Amino acid sequence: MINRHTARQIIAQSLFFFDLSKERNIFEKPKEFYQYILENFYSEENEEDNFSLKVFEGIIKKQSVIDEIIVKAAPSWPLEKISPVDRNILRMGIYEVLFSEEDTKVPPRVAINEAIEIAKTYGSKNSYKFISGVLGTIYEESGAKEKDKKLQEKKEKVKISKKGALLYYKDEDGNIKIGLIFNIFKKWTMPKGTPEEFLEGDESLAAIIKDKTNLSGAVKEKIGENIYKADEDKDKILNKDIEYFLFEVSNPDNHKIPKENKGIKDFAWFDIDKIPKDKIYKDALFIIEKGLDILKNKK
Repeated sequence: MINRHTARQIIAQSLFFFDLSKERNIFEKPKEFYQYILENFYSEENEEDNFSLKVFEGIIKKQSVIDEIIVKAAPSWPLEKISPVDRNILRMGIYEVLFSEEDTKVPPRVAINEAIEIAKTYGSKNSYKFISGVLGTIYEESGAKEKDKKLQEKKEKVKISKKGALLYYKDEDGNIKIGLIFNIFKKWTMPKGTPEEFLEGDESLAAIIKDKTNLSGAVKEKIGENIYKADEDKDKILNKDIEYFLFEVSNPDNHKIPKENKGIKDFAWFDIDKIPKDKIYKDALFIIEKGLDILKNKK
């Protein structure tokens, strides 16, 4: 199932190829670009609500208006001088902030954050700063910020409790190895999930680890927790509270990512001093480093 982040990647890629290929007449209709991206890069995925297609076609219809907004919001950058990647991520972000239809509408802040994340993945080193600046200006001056504020005030607040773990084991020489998963957003992070209702305490976290990685072991001490908002939902503000623990793995060679875990692409063990810090979310890295400090003191 295609999630909204992946859907926006499809939109950005379709817009990019359409932008570059218009003059070559490779495809007769914009929708054919979308179908090409979907069939060649996301053939194993499916999207029940057609979010990506609806937004893509909406952007194409509004492109002339959107481009005028870009010119006004970024006067120092002629439209043709903006890189094709940045230009089309901007088009997507502006459409979602200002023009989305009711069935594809998300809070403007969510749309902006998503555009920034996609710019980090596909753009140049400074693309996300440029995208953030232009969309931030539009957010402030269009009145979207005030509408966003009122929308947030009306939403029901819901707390979602999750558990996660920093996986580790000691090899035959007593060296500590750290286990991380690689997700669809090209980031290394810790496995986490929502505990089953019928499981409690350590048993619930062990079940999550087993489900995500096929690994077994013992739950050790708590490292810390992350609390953040995930307000993609139209009617609710989802406050996620994730508790993280150290988890000593007893069968390190048995790691396997089940096919149904579409959000996880890989798993790997790292030496304790060689984890890829530049490819880890900052909030996750803070938790990981706390866990590493505990493990180093146990040596």
